[in-house]
Order: sequence, then structure tokens, then C-alpha cells
Amino acid sequence: MLGRSLNRLLVTLHSYLPSFAKRLIRKIMRPIRWFFTSGIKLENGLISFDHNKPILLLVSHEDSRTTATIIFLNLAIKLNHDYNIVFLLLYRGFNKSIKNDFLKHASFLIGPIGTVLEAPMVNHHLQKLLKLFNFHFSIINSVESHLVLHSLTHHDIPTVTLIHEFASNTKLRKKFNDVIVNSTTILFGASIFKENFSEEFPKYKNHYPILPQGYSLVPTVMDYNAKEIEKIGIASISLMDQEKKDALTILESGLCRKDYYIPHQPNISMPEAVRQYIRMSKYGTIPRKLFPGFHPGIFKEKYPYYKSGSDALAQYLLADQPSGIWKTHVITENTDIYFIAPSIKIALHLHIYYIDLILTILSRLNQNKVRPDLFISVPSSLVFDKVQKIFSEKYNGKVIDIVIVPNKGRDIGPFFTAFSGRLTIDYDIIGHIHTKKTEHFHNKILGHEWFYFLLENLIGGISNMADRCIGLMANDQTIGLVFPDDPHVISWDTNWDQAEALRKKMSLNSLSKNICFPIGNMFWARTKALLPIFDLNFQWDDYPDEPLPIDGTLLHAIERIIPKVVMHQGYRYVVTNVKSVNR
Repeated sequence: MLGRSLNRLLVTLHSYLPSFAKRLIRKIMRPIRWFFTSGIKLENGLISFDHNKPILLLVSHEDSRTTATIIFLNLAIKLNHDYNIVFLLLYRGFNKSIKNDFLKHASFLIGPIGTVLEAPMVNHHLQKLLKLFNFHFSIINSVESHLVLHSLTHHDIPTVTLIHEFASNTKLRKKFNDVIVNSTTILFGASIFKENFSEEFPKYKNHYPILPQGYSLVPTVMDYNAKEIEKIGIASISLMDQEKKDALTILESGLCRKDYYIPHQPNISMPEAVRQYIRMSKYGTIPRKLFPGFHPGIFKEKYPYYKSGSDALAQYLLADQPSGIWKTHVITENTDIYFIAPSIKIALHLHIYYIDLILTILSRLNQNKVRPDLFISVPSSLVFDKVQKIFSEKYNGKVIDIVIVPNKGRDIGPFFTAFSGRLTIDYDIIGHIHTKKTEHFHNKILGHEWFYFLLENLIGGISNMADRCIGLMANDQTIGLVFPDDPHVISWDTNWDQAEALRKKMSLNSLSKNICFPIGNMFWARTKALLPIFDLNFQWDDYPDEPLPIDGTLLHAIERIIPKVVMHQGYRYVVTNVKSVNR
């Protein structure tokens, strides 16, 4: 009891220290903790091990007399009639320990490990168990037990994670992410936890069940939905088997690109990345694609022979990569450059809001042989003067017009309002580029990467992409739109109502749930393909006033509905991808 009180005091004092002091203490304490925790032994419980029974691993976040721990113990009491129970207790809690109660109802137990844990410490003890036992499946108590999930998944142990915390707790957000990515199945102990989770992680709100785990009585043998949790655990075995099959299918295709899917996580292996991808897509949310030119969400929605229960990409590969709206041609840095007939009229609209990015765009434009006529919009006379001077001196083509526009409609307003008449009448192919900084990003490097990703894929740098994009469009009349294939999978989000209103105005067919669109709103397009939007005759007052929210406006809806309009006009869209450039 004295040790727990002292530990509680130390943790409280630690919370008042500045960050650098906390980091220093962690560094000093790491080897000390490792010394005291590495020697923890596997203990025998009071329940005899039965070699005829399957083995369950039950991981409790702590050993103390708290509601969640007691409920978990009672769950184990019910399950030990049919299973050999092995407990892993992680944290030494602040309240009275009920470790002896765990021992009474287990065959074996390790822990508690300590009061402050890191993944290597936990995995050290977990590996002991994995070498000794062939676990049927595992039940993980609490988001706080997230440290075991990665290793269990790596060893193909199905996991059922029980959640009884609020996702709005910012200290738990990373832990919730780990649970989402690495759990085979997730169960919420009450609707209040599920509702809070849905608010914090709206993309996953419809994919996890609620199952109350029982009362906190110490200890008593009652049926606290143990059989239901057991059924879910057994079902998780089939889910894990299917995941392994799907992962093998995807990996053997040779199509996956680590630089495209996880460019900023070099330490993650491709097999691990694929398993992560499958787990995320299982719940209907695919944060990134594994390679360009295929949209798994569209395939899942539109492929007539899709069957639930296995991954959409795996089914696509097993079906010999069937053609459809889910599969798009990819223009790369190695695509042939086709001849562009002089009769084809080409224009490029540039919206210059940030003048420090002008030369970046201009140098890439001049690298290409194609010289589109430029229509430039600017926010002020100051920017007008600088733009006029720079382009008159440095651009090797024609600047047709530079116009000062209101600070409304961002880059879309000038494109569809300021220059609509001349672009639609005089030109066959039109481009749209703007100076992008994405000011709402806290990490400015991410905004910088996104801008250069768009420029490299549409204009060039490493390769003459404008020549390739426009050359292909000039020689293939079926192409109505070209844009970079962003690795992120984004859908309508909060823009559905705005898009639906636009759809009705343009008499388009019904909207699909999953979409592929020019994320960042930069593209090359055939003028005729965009006529329905130009024909809406947007006026400046139609656009929302600044400052704009990051989503849910007319501008965001227009950005997303462009490919739908292009296909309505009888054209198709293709995408670009420069292999060495990503975000």
C-alpha cells in the first residue's frame, strides 16, 4: 500500500514538470525500469491447465480494484470453464491490487509489469507467452492496453478489444488510433462510449458493436455476456484467416508501392503496411491507396460481383483486374510525349494569391515544350504589378490577360466567373493551377509537399508532365480530365448537400458514395467536358465570404463534382503519378 501511495505521489509531481525535464527523466529511468521489470516471471494460477481446452490470452490494462478491471475478471471467470486462461497484467494500478483474484481464475499469469510502460517492455513479456502458448484468440481490456496489439497482429493472433473510455480524451487519441488499426474486432461497453467515439472518429461510427460486459462485483460467477464475447472472439479467427489470405493476394500482385502508401514511414515493412491497409478498409475507411490507378471504394460500391467478407483490392486482383470506373489510366514520368497539332488551342488559368510561389510555377512551365496562353487572376494591384513584370520577362509564351478579382471563391471563382466566356469559346484544352499553401495545416511542411506534389504531376519538374498530359489529351478525344492521383482516399465528407444541389441544377445522374476527384483542385480539362459548370454562370455573390471553413462549402462541392460532370459529358478522366514525388 505504501508503494502505491508513493508511486501516486511521484506521478502527480511528474505532471507538473516541464517537457524537457520529463524527457530527461524518461531517458534516465528507462534502463532502471527495464532492470526491475524484465525479470518478472510467469506464475502458475490455481486453475489446472487442461491440454484438451483451447487457450485464451486475456490482457488487462491494470491489476487494481477498478470497475473495468473487475468486469474483465468476471468475464474470465465465465470463460475459464471452456478455455485455459492466461492473463497478462500490464500496469500496476494505484488502487488495491486484485492480482490474487486473477490468479484464482487463471492457469498462468504474468504481471503487473510496472507503472510506466513502453512497447519493448511489454513485448518482452508478450513474447514469452507467444513462445509457450498457441492462443486461440485474445481479449484486450481497455484502450490503455494498446501496446500489445501490434505484436499480436504480427503473430496472427485474433484480438477483441473492449473499450470503456472516451475518445474525446486527447491523451488517448493516439492509443485509439492504434486500437483501430491493430484490432481484429472492437466492442464498446456502453452506448455513451460508442457515441463519443463516433464524434471523434466519424469515419468509423457505423462499424463497431456495443455489448455491455457486465457488473463490477468482486468476484462473482454470472453470465456477463461472456458467451456473446466468446462468439465474437471465435468469429475473429475467421476474420484473421481472411485477412492473411487477402494480404498474400495483394502482396503477390507486386502492385503495392510503399512510397505511395506510407512515404513517411520507412520502417514499416510492405507486409505490415498491407495488413494495416486491410484492417482499415475492413471498416469502410481507407485512408490511403496502395498504388495509383485503382480506387478500392469505387470498386466495392460499383463492381457487380463484389462480396462482403474479404478485401475489395484482393477481390479485384483475384478477378484479374477487371475494367470499370474504379480503374483509371495513369500518366507517369515515363509516358510518351505525343505531338500536339497547332490547331489545338490550349489555355492555362493561374490564380496567383501568394506571389512568392510564382517563380516555382513559371520555371516548371518553361521546362515544357507546350506554351499555353495564360489567364492570370490576382487579388490586388500590388500583386498585379509584380506578376505582370515577372511573366513579361520570364514566360516564353503569351499572357492573354491579368485580372484583379475579389477575394471570393478562392481559385474556383476566378476560373468559372472571371474568364469563363473566353476560355469556353476560344480554347479546346484548359488548365487550372493556383498558388497553394493550405494555411489551416498546423504542419506547414505538409502544405508545401502538397503544392509541389500537384505541380510535379501536372506541370513538371522531374519530368515534362504538361507535355505528357496535354499531348495525350490532344491525341485521345475520350479524355476529358487529367489530375494527380492523390494517395489519400477522400469522399464527399460534409459537402454532399451542396453537391446534390449542383447535381440537380446540371441534371446529372445520382451521386455515388465513393468518388475520385482532383484533390487540391488543379487539373487539365477539355473545355467541352466542363461546360455544364460554366453554364451555371456563377456570379461573385454566389461564392461564400472569407474566412472559409476547411470543408462544407460550394467551392468544396464543385471540386468534388467535376469528374461527375466530365463523365456526364461523355468523357473519361485519367490520372497522373510521378513516382518519386508524394505527400
